[in-house]
Amino acid sequence: MININKIILVIINIDRGDFVPSLDLFDYHVYITEDLFVGLAIDNPNLRYELNECGGTVYNPDMFANLSLKRITPMLEYIGYNLDVNDILDIMLDEEVDLTRKFYLETVLYYKSNQEGKKINEYKLRVKHFDDLSMDFPEDPKEFRNEFILWAKRVTDAVNRKEGSVFSLAESASFKQYPNANNPQEFNNVYRKTFDLVSLNGGVPIPPGGPLIFPTGITGMTQVAQSYVGVTDTMGNMFSIQYPDLNFNGTNIEFTNPSPNALTKAIAVVDYLKT
Repeated sequence: MININKIILVIINIDRGDFVPSLDLFDYHVYITEDLFVGLAIDNPNLRYELNECGGTVYNPDMFANLSLKRITPMLEYIGYNLDVNDILDIMLDEEVDLTRKFYLETVLYYKSNQEGKKINEYKLRVKHFDDLSMDFPEDPKEFRNEFILWAKRVTDAVNRKEGSVFSLAESASFKQYPNANNPQEFNNVYRKTFDLVSLNGGVPIPPGGPLIFPTGITGMTQVAQSYVGVTDTMGNMFSIQYPDLNFNGTNIEFTNPSPNALTKAIAVVDYLKT
C-alpha cells in the first residue's frame, strides 16, 4: 500500500502526435480507442522523464472527477476507486485476483475506510505492502472484514509515525513532496542525503571558523527544503547549526564552525528538490 496521491493515470492521445512509451512503466493499461491509451502507474521520476519525451497527460486522484468517466471506467474499476469497501474486500478475497491489483485495492480500501469525506490531499499514508506483515484472521467473512479494517488502521498508524525516519549517506527519497509552483496539482519528490563532516574532514575534529568545503555528490539540485547540522564539541556540548554557517550551492556543501571549540561530531542533513 502507498500514498493514494501517488497513483496516477496517464492518457496518451496517439492521434495528436504523442506516442506510448514502454509498457513496463505501467502496472495496467487499456486502449480506449485505437488512438487513445490510458495507463495506470505509481508516480516516479523515470516515468515522468519518459512522458516528457513522448507526451501524454498525467492525472492525480483528485483530478479523476474532471475526466470523462467512460474513458477511465476500466481503471477506476481496476483499483476499486468507484467501489464501496465491501465490494473491494470481496475482490481481494478472490484468489484469482493478481497481486498488482490487490496492491492498488489495499490503498483505495484504506482511503475509503479512514479518509472518507476528507480531501484526498490530506491523505498521508506511508506503509509497506500487507504481504510483508502477518496476522491470524477469523474465518467468518463478516468478522474478517471488521478485523481486517481495524488491523489496517493499527498498522498504518504505527508506520506513519516512522515516516521519513531513514538518514542515509546515500541519496534517498524522504517520502515528502513539494507542490509544483506552475501546477499546484502536481508534486515534486523531495530527496535526502546525510553527510558525516568529521569523516569528510579526514576524521579530524572540525576547528572553529572556516568555511570548509566538501562536494555533495548531488546532481541537479534545484532547491533546499531544509538543512541542518547536529554537532558535539570537545566540551560535550550538543547543538544544531543552520544557515548561514551551513550552505549548499548545488555541488558543494560549505560549513563554518561557529563554536569556540572543535567539533568531534558533525552530521549534516539536507532535504532537497532536483531536476
